[in-house]
Amino acid sequence: LAGATERNEEDPFPRASGKLDWIRWEIRPWVEADGDIGGVILFSEVITERKRAEVDIQRRLKELEALHQASLSFSRMQDMAAVGEQVLQHLEQMMDYQRGALVALNETSGRLELLAHARMNLDDSSYKREIERVHGFFELPQGITRWVAEHGEPIRTGDVHSDPRYLEADPTIQSEMAVPLKIGERVIGALNVESILPNAFTEHDERLLTTVANVASVSIQNARLLEETRLSRDRMAELSRQLVETHETEARAIGRELHDQIGQMLTALKLTLEIASQLPVDKSA
Repeated sequence: LAGATERNEEDPFPRASGKLDWIRWEIRPWVEADGDIGGVILFSEVITERKRAEVDIQRRLKELEALHQASLSFSRMQDMAAVGEQVLQHLEQMMDYQRGALVALNETSGRLELLAHARMNLDDSSYKREIERVHGFFELPQGITRWVAEHGEPIRTGDVHSDPRYLEADPTIQSEMAVPLKIGERVIGALNVESILPNAFTEHDERLLTTVANVASVSIQNARLLEETRLSRDRMAELSRQLVETHETEARAIGRELHDQIGQMLTALKLTLEIASQLPVDKSA
């Protein structure tokens, strides 16, 4: 009423139902013919959907940046366990969960090998005990993570106790999500996260976890191949060392044998000469 124009491009507007809307508004005075302010005009527009879209875009940009940083971090790792630890550390920045694990599938034995587990804010001693406790769970034939590793399909459940595949390791857990680690169509492991909240994970969370798993799979496979190459190189070096030792041992044995044979021949020759020297000389010749 003082003649000023006020506006707000993004203003939260809580409804009586508890729903939060966003509006943009502008309020300005209208002036009568004599120049006096006769009242105000209010323009408003609900922009909730636009605001949600903008928030979603910003969230996705942050996730893409986090994924980029994660992929750079993973690619520098040359050990599978180190890759697994980096995966879970980066996931904690993208997603809210209480427990998480990354396991590799041993293609020869079919066993799941625990590469990394969420720290859960435990001190080193408590964390070590927890790892020892849960390590055996991944070797059992049951469990959502094992099913995912064996079938190559993701699972997302908001009520773990209603899923017959669930194997309880923590009674406080209510939601679990697990996705396979794949190289092409070949499954090399699984990545899972768990929450104490019911219906904690969304379809978007599943897509994000799958993307992280895809990035991690390449780094884990590279680390595995590097380790196999290193072991193969070490085995070749060991075989070469054994071959050299065998050759040297045989050479020494042959040398001793030749030495003994030559010694025997020289001894025999000496005896022959000694005997010959003692024989009477034939003077009739």
